[in-house]
Amino acid sequence: MAFTEALLEMHFHRAIVDAFADVFGKSVFRILKPSPQHERFLGFDQGWIRTSELSDRDLRAELTAAITNGSAAQRHFVAYFLQFKRVSRLVRHSKHVPATFAPPCFRAELDLKAPKKGHWSWSQHETLVRLQTAFGTATEVNYACPMIFNEEAIYDTVNLDLLRFVQVRTAPAMPPNTKHFIYFRTHDGPPYWCSEPVIGDSLTHSEWLKTHRRLLSTEEVLRLLHIQDETMQQGLAYRARFRRWSTADALTILELR
Repeated sequence: MAFTEALLEMHFHRAIVDAFADVFGKSVFRILKPSPQHERFLGFDQGWIRTSELSDRDLRAELTAAITNGSAAQRHFVAYFLQFKRVSRLVRHSKHVPATFAPPCFRAELDLKAPKKGHWSWSQHETLVRLQTAFGTATEVNYACPMIFNEEAIYDTVNLDLLRFVQVRTAPAMPPNTKHFIYFRTHDGPPYWCSEPVIGDSLTHSEWLKTHRRLLSTEEVLRLLHIQDETMQQGLAYRARFRRWSTADALTILELR
């Protein structure tokens, strides 16, 4: 069988779903899985989106418009976008291996080929960069690089710590229609954007999720307090009338920045 990015994505999919539910709660994020046609325009394999006001169709339109304009998006939301890349193990030198790297090492090739026809003029990599730029810090775009190297490993128990997330925001400028790679000296070491090595950031899946146990924003805290106040008032009124319910006497905020 073909050892493809789609097969690698399928291998990790259920475990990623469970990990998101464990950290953020079930159904807090919904998955956006573009069709092959839409993936060409959006650049990612899967997106994890937190928004209650946009349908999938409207969300795709919002993403497409932001990428096309190459500027800040009109609406912002919390989202994580993943583009899977197959990692190869190199055992000998090739012309694209930096001189400072000694095999064995690992690399994933980036797609910087601009389409030859059609109205879409950006490579997959530039599309991902535009996506990151358009939605700012509330959104994170990553290359997902699985550290498994043959199809036999697909039948093993899923280990999410074999999945390295490389942040697109750390990528240097790369001319279109050139050969560039993400290199790893070791399977658990930091990534390097090449051909001229520029160190980037990467985390295992477990490390990556731990960094996103985030505090509420000021707006979210105020909204929470408003909802809590309404709920307590309703509860107190009900208790006064029927003498059946009791509500919490206080709400403790552990930390506020």
